[in-house]
Amino acid sequence: MAWCRRSRATWARSDALAVGLDGVVAVLDLEAGSVTLVDPGGDRTEIVRGLPVGYLRAPYPRSGGLAVGMDGTVYVAADVENAVYRITCVATPRETGR
Repeated sequence: MAWCRRSRATWARSDALAVGLDGVVAVLDLEAGSVTLVDPGGDRTEIVRGLPVGYLRAPYPRSGGLAVGMDGTVYVAADVENAVYRITCVATPRETGR
């Protein structure tokens, strides 16, 4: 399910943030169901889009959660399916040199 591509994409709103040990910030955008990584230099990599998060409004509004493991793995709580997705990325913008 995970894929990576470098982009200058913006997000509609940042609903959750998590910071990895390497200083990379993971941003969860509920409108797009996407996770974007932002490295300390500002390069962005969207690692997934279309996750089933942020749709539940009743009985109260709630959204997906986000965490980054010690190894850089990103975890997203998918509130719609009551699941946790583990997302690994093969390379960050720094590693690809692009």
